[in-house]
Amino acid sequence: MSLRRFCGMAKKNAEKFGSADKNAYFCKQKVTMTFNQLDFATYCIGSLSERLGMNQLAVYEKLKHSNILSGYIIPAYDVLHTFSGQYITDELIDCLKEKGELQ
Repeated sequence: MSLRRFCGMAKKNAEKFGSADKNAYFCKQKVTMTFNQLDFATYCIGSLSERLGMNQLAVYEKLKHSNILSGYIIPAYDVLHTFSGQYITDELIDCLKEKGELQ
């Protein structure tokens, strides 16, 4: 089973049973996230920005537009944050390419 498929299943289970975290944040996209998830998303944006040579706002917009931020990074935090920074960055670059945000 691929990591993305596993994370998709985890997201469906989280939606089904609800979030028990009382320290959750709410953003405009109606994505509930904890402080740790927010910190991780910021880390991902910074790492991608550095690797791609783009400013952080442009990277954020690409992740937001492609739904990778709210559909993959945030829901898959529990699994993704256990991997190396290089692996995460490579995985996100592959996701951006699949979604047509990068060539």
